[in-house]
Amino acid sequence: MVLQRFLAIGLSLFITSFTIAEESKSETKKGKERPNIAVSEFDVTEGGGVSKAVAVIVSDAVRDALFNTRRFVVVDRAAMDVILQEQAFQKSGCTTAECAVEIGKILNVKFMIIGSIGLLEDDKGSGKGEYTITVRVVEVETGQTKDSKSLSVMSQTALRKAAQEVALLIVPGIGGEAISSGGDSGGFVQDLLTVIGVVGAFFAAAFGSQ
Repeated sequence: MVLQRFLAIGLSLFITSFTIAEESKSETKKGKERPNIAVSEFDVTEGGGVSKAVAVIVSDAVRDALFNTRRFVVVDRAAMDVILQEQAFQKSGCTTAECAVEIGKILNVKFMIIGSIGLLEDDKGSGKGEYTITVRVVEVETGQTKDSKSLSVMSQTALRKAAQEVALLIVPGIGGEAISSGGDSGGFVQDLLTVIGVVGAFFAAAFGSQ
């Protein structure tokens, strides 16, 4: 009976401690204002063997990855298209800081994400080679490039995953905390270890006193 009682108390303490830890983390995130950002349609290097359709897929992958971090307010592509069409602005191929600033002011965002995709073909002329995604973070207010990252892959089918990975690399440049491709699992594990430590200390004190 005594053991069952300690187990019940320990389990209750575990659940309570874990809940408090998660609520505290949630409140911390809520208290931090998330910057507004927008991702422009990526440009393709002329004669680089990459289609406009692929560029749209890559820019969408970057946009989705940044949205899924829950650290930014990301302008939806459809909404972005409507706003820019109303302003008679051609957004395709925006790769300069000046262009990014102009679009960013129209969209009323703090940061613009611009980028390009190119293919460095092998010397056999086979149409195969190294695909490179380059992504830049431009601060709309100052026009400064806050971060720039590139990632290369050896096949077009790997571009979507590469786009998601390079998106996470620029998170610190947009004012967010660094994040790995595994998401926030590290924070979860740390919280879990902390709670286990609390429960372990409880049992050590309880049984050590007997």
